[in-house]
Amino acid sequence: MNLGCSSADPFIGLAFKLDEGRFGQLTYIRIYQGTLRKGDWITNSKTGKKVKVPRLVRMHSNEMEDVDQVSSGEICAMFGVDCSSGDTFTDSKLNYSMTSMFVPEPVISLSIKPKEKNNANFGKALNRFQREDPTFRVHQDPESQEVTIGRIGGVGVGSSNATQLNPFFTLCLFPS
Repeated sequence: MNLGCSSADPFIGLAFKLDEGRFGQLTYIRIYQGTLRKGDWITNSKTGKKVKVPRLVRMHSNEMEDVDQVSSGEICAMFGVDCSSGDTFTDSKLNYSMTSMFVPEPVISLSIKPKEKNNANFGKALNRFQREDPTFRVHQDPESQEVTIGRIGGVGVGSSNATQLNPFFTLCLFPS
């Protein structure tokens, strides 16, 4: 299916990056078709959940510019929209879903565990990484309960270390 690039067409956008900031989740979205306005109701094609666009910003390096609308071909960011990287949003006039990118299985994995038992923040941190990065994989062995993480990319698994888990106040042990 080919999409038009007119701002008058029904809205279709793709959430391609998530960032946890001081104001909550910031969702970067590329507008493939149509126009997105502050206050619009949009539908997450994967979950079917409707959300109101609370705030739209255009990013300039580390500065944000509040905008009232963005159109086809533009990239913006939204605050307070619960989604995952790769989710498609529409204005409910169309029931489209953008194709997910193929992510191969990680070649290298690392075993991790929380420093303290029953640490709920450990699971929250792992869920956050999975939502932000489609290449980040978590596996729990059903027999040993060992948790392993893997990731595709130049930085690799080593970048997913305890310092990145600190926003969730989780201390991890990395068994050698």
